[in-house]
Amino acid sequence: MGVEITDATKEEIEYLSNADAIPNEILRFLGHDISRQVDVNLYATSSVQNGNRILDRLHANPDNTEIGDYMGYYIQLDLTQSSTSWSTLIMSRLDLLTEPWIFVWISLTHVPATIRALVATKDYGTLFSPSGFREALFGIFWETIGPQIKAGNEERVVALLEGRISGGRIHDKAIGASIHGTVLEVGAGSGNWADVLARFRGGVDAAGSLRNRKNAGSGITKIYGVEPNPISAKALQKRVNEVGLQDIYQVVPVGIEFVDDPTAWDGKIEPGSVDCIVGIMCMCSIPEPEKNIQLLYKLLKPGGHWFVYEHVKVSRGNSLLRFYQWFCNIPWSVFMGSCRLCRDTETTLRATGAWQEIDLAQSPDHTGYEVIPTIIGTLRK
Repeated sequence: MGVEITDATKEEIEYLSNADAIPNEILRFLGHDISRQVDVNLYATSSVQNGNRILDRLHANPDNTEIGDYMGYYIQLDLTQSSTSWSTLIMSRLDLLTEPWIFVWISLTHVPATIRALVATKDYGTLFSPSGFREALFGIFWETIGPQIKAGNEERVVALLEGRISGGRIHDKAIGASIHGTVLEVGAGSGNWADVLARFRGGVDAAGSLRNRKNAGSGITKIYGVEPNPISAKALQKRVNEVGLQDIYQVVPVGIEFVDDPTAWDGKIEPGSVDCIVGIMCMCSIPEPEKNIQLLYKLLKPGGHWFVYEHVKVSRGNSLLRFYQWFCNIPWSVFMGSCRLCRDTETTLRATGAWQEIDLAQSPDHTGYEVIPTIIGTLRK
């Protein structure tokens, strides 16, 4: 759904963008094939007079739109955008359905490089350990694919950290708090997001691009980057040094269950000491997710924020899509380290403790054919 509201009409109408289930109902109401791609625009009016004005405007272009009245809303179908051919539609859905297999294939091509790296370092224990080799393979794979994942998601992640995400949508201005204070980055990997976090340091935006943050004056003062994969942790420290965060960024080279254990690493994160937790495509990989998400929850201060951008278990679509995701997870589990496709991270996060506020949602752009659907948003303790 989407429409550009002109200056002449934006004071008279309200664009409804939070009704994911309505479009198919509208198409059925107007007698359309619900498999067609159409832009559905819903308008709620403050008065019948305003509503009639809007309908007059919409009727002025009868070749491109069809108008209906459904459940008290005026409806515009933009048919100029609905001419997508069946072949294009099928190909777009095939891209979504084959996405897991593409990742598996790319990981498979990194097997020779992983073997060479382990032999070069004489790490034969890892080489001949199925679980160890799997983690080493994922670390090398992620060094290649991570920057590409970042490039495709950076705009959305920056908006999330600026407090400009709500209902899965990016907004022009901050709606909630931006990232600040003491931050715990879960699954920091090889440091793909270190340069983004550097923009929030001390409330100073060196690039001059951060927008209208509600708490821009505080900024980040300390970062703990949790990354137990030794290959990724080494690359993470290098990246931290490159972006100039070495004085406030501490790499934590252990699992979540050991972050408060000073005998496991050179430090300790106290319960209730963290202002913000950041998890970007990482909760899919942590062991014992219910237990470890609970541990992370305890580290947050009251009022602390958890910034979430994760791929999750299929919740839309039919049972066949859920079965297909489960099937894809079999080879995925072999070649993608400890990452799991079918993890119900959203349910676990919601149930882990008492939250003052939860704003988690899938992107409105999701079609219902995603085998790797994502959720984005924040939780406030």
